[in-house]
Amino acid sequence: MRFIHFLLIILAAIFQTTVMHYFSIKLGMINIILVVFVALVFFKFFNLGLVWAVFGGILLDFLSSFPSGLFLFGFLIIYSALALLFKVFEFEEPVAFFIIIFLASVIFDFFIFGYLKIRGNYLVFNVFYNIIIFDSLLNVGFGLFLYPVLIYINRHFLSKKQRTISLIELYK
Repeated sequence: MRFIHFLLIILAAIFQTTVMHYFSIKLGMINIILVVFVALVFFKFFNLGLVWAVFGGILLDFLSSFPSGLFLFGFLIIYSALALLFKVFEFEEPVAFFIIIFLASVIFDFFIFGYLKIRGNYLVFNVFYNIIIFDSLLNVGFGLFLYPVLIYINRHFLSKKQRTISLIELYK
């Protein structure tokens, strides 16, 4: 089973670095690995989410033209924050899923901005502002596709099925 995930991570990283820039909108691009590991952590598959974050971050660092460590450190920061959040709070409503993807995308983009600034590469904030908005919206759009697929896989194929908790139950 682990081999399948490593193969999927390799394919996602190659697809993200070679094909996805053709589908960018105002320099905003879908970050496939970010959305997948956020989804895995959301569904409480912490170990698998960590594998996607670490191995995917390393591959994207090798395959992209960004400075070394950008994806790995950014993914690990987001993974750590989400793992802590989901160990404290339990909610699995689709609206929460999309809000978390949006926030994770914004945090990752700000991490990129800060990391590049520390390394001496500057981005104009107006251009970066467009990247934040469109990255986040495109990642949420990809999440719209990914969420039903993960629900189907979770219900029909996995032995560890997750109980869905709505935000209404959280406030009771």
